[in-house]
Amino acid sequence: LYTFLDNHDTKRIRAECPSDAAVADALRLLAHLRGTPVITWGTEWAADGAEEPDNRPALDWDSPAPLAGAVRDALAARRA
Repeated sequence: LYTFLDNHDTKRIRAECPSDAAVADALRLLAHLRGTPVITWGTEWAADGAEEPDNRPALDWDSPAPLAGAVRDALAARRA
């Protein structure tokens, strides 16, 4: 069982949540749900596209990923 908040064929979670803090809350929830959490590329960069092609953005790999810490923390809590 795989669980996910978004993927490249749906609205990105950042398009649904009002802030990065809300996305971090959603990631914590995802980490504690039954099944294997799937975090799609771009979530850690706060990709916020709601429709095609905006939900498949090119990522600036040289810029900091604003939600990388939230992803790390959620998965660390799951491991613990």
